[in-house]
Amino acid sequence: MEETDCPVCGNNQGHAVLIARDNLLGHPGTFREVLCPECGLLYLNPRPSPAEIARYYAGEYAPYLKRPKPARRIPRIAKMFVRLRYHGSDLRTRLKKDAFRGQKGRVLDVGCGAGAFLYRLKELGWETCGVEIDPRAVETARKLGLDVHAGMLEQANFPSRHFDVVTALHVLEHIHFPRAFLTEIWRVLKPGGLLYIEVPNLRSFNFRVFGAQWFNLDAPRHLCSYWRKPLVRLLRATGFRVTRIHHLSGTMGLRGSIGYYRRLRGLKPLHWIQRKTVKRLLKLFTFALDIARAGDVIRVDAVKIVDRSLSGHM
Repeated sequence: MEETDCPVCGNNQGHAVLIARDNLLGHPGTFREVLCPECGLLYLNPRPSPAEIARYYAGEYAPYLKRPKPARRIPRIAKMFVRLRYHGSDLRTRLKKDAFRGQKGRVLDVGCGAGAFLYRLKELGWETCGVEIDPRAVETARKLGLDVHAGMLEQANFPSRHFDVVTALHVLEHIHFPRAFLTEIWRVLKPGGLLYIEVPNLRSFNFRVFGAQWFNLDAPRHLCSYWRKPLVRLLRATGFRVTRIHHLSGTMGLRGSIGYYRRLRGLKPLHWIQRKTVKRLLKLFTFALDIARAGDVIRVDAVKIVDRSLSGHM
């Protein structure tokens, strides 16, 4: 384990606000979550070092195992709900529209897992590339015909100004050195290139209610927990201009948090919460949370600024 200052702003006066456990995979030990008084980031301190972190992903870590599903026809009513639900911000839908307009190009998905998202983008006509640290996931993605580099982003040695779009969906919270990570993304993006980042939202309803049993806290794999303020600050400091912030939530975070909460208290799982009708009702609730900016996930759309002074670089 290693001690660290705030990974976003460098402040070293953070104070512990809760003690977390590995609720997902059950690794032994406790993990101290520290809140930065300057930027509001919640981060592990001490945290697993880069040399130690891999052992906390051993086992059936779901993002590594997700594979593409066969394409199926989506009912019109479902499409209408998606447009309402995400206010036109569904990432795959937006990239699909760009492809139909002839605006497709090179897209890099950092932390692509087994390639489910990249596979869909390739179907839409994008020239795709991925980066993934898990060798099993890389092997699965390559069997799908995807170009995926094994290892960290910095090890891929992509050319500068190479990609039109970079996506990092639920990746940043796993990164030890987020400034260096985003600086490398800035380097490989073309001027005016687009960056899409999704992270769990620390200011969510579920975190306020469940605390250390919040499904998306996911210690010790999630080294940092972001919300609007520290995330925008970090992006501006690394040469990006934020163009839009979305609040996007499914029901998994709520259902998972309830499961952790009941397990901690020795209560039986609520199997009925997995029923489709219940999930549909919960979607209405999470929709309301997103409107109130209290949903479990936020996505930030950002543009690479060639002159970093224009981004509010600190």
